[in-house]
Amino acid sequence: MLMSSRLLLIGVFTILLSACSNDSKKSNRPIVLGDSTQIVTETDSKYLSDFVDDIKLQTPQPDTASHIESDAPTKDSEKAVNPAKPAMGNGLQIPFKDVTVFIANIQTKTYRNQDLQKANGASYQLLSGDLSGNSLQLSGASISKVSQRYTTIVTATTDFGKLQLTDLGTTTEWTPLSGNGKLYRIVGLNNLETEEANTATLRASIMKAARNKRVSRQILHKWEETARLVKTIKAAPLKVSLRSVMWKIEGKDASGKAFQKQVRIDLNP
Repeated sequence: MLMSSRLLLIGVFTILLSACSNDSKKSNRPIVLGDSTQIVTETDSKYLSDFVDDIKLQTPQPDTASHIESDAPTKDSEKAVNPAKPAMGNGLQIPFKDVTVFIANIQTKTYRNQDLQKANGASYQLLSGDLSGNSLQLSGASISKVSQRYTTIVTATTDFGKLQLTDLGTTTEWTPLSGNGKLYRIVGLNNLETEEANTATLRASIMKAARNKRVSRQILHKWEETARLVKTIKAAPLKVSLRSVMWKIEGKDASGKAFQKQVRIDLNP
């Protein structure tokens, strides 16, 4: 009986040692994907929770602070960019910063874009209308003096050609115009001044212009014959014409600051 009890205890002890040995080997072997013995079956929620916060994509919102206004001009901006049309009638209006000049019933064109708010002068070419007997109408300033000068050109015209005798033209001195501070009448353009030139000077000028024009020998001979007949600068085939008229306007602006502006209008000879 005693022997049987001992044998039973030895068997139980052997089985326990074998079980411990197997568990130890299992805990030390590498993890194998798909092994059902290594599947985590934890049910406690605190061990199953995620330590990384969820990433939430943010939808971009419009930046109201950097909103760009439309470039389309409003009615107020159009008035600022485009000066008002002349209220005095048809003609040339020159809105300088200090003074506005208006010449009625003429049509002109500009040679280039002119920033009249910064300019001290402006130039135009006359297309139609008359300057002689016309007037300068001034507004927006206190005018102290208006002066006028002009440049002439001499041309020789025949049935075989036309020459411009540029060396016979003249530019006059500044001459004051009569006015009342607002209206100044344009005078002195009908009886044009000329330089003194004798027959020798006139003939030399004609031949110089003909050679510069590179006319044929036959036409050059005709000009030589014409030059011998010339007596004075105001006799045919010569003619004195206006090339340009200039005005100098002096006064004080609305703040009392002195200014001087010049206007030039060129004519086709």
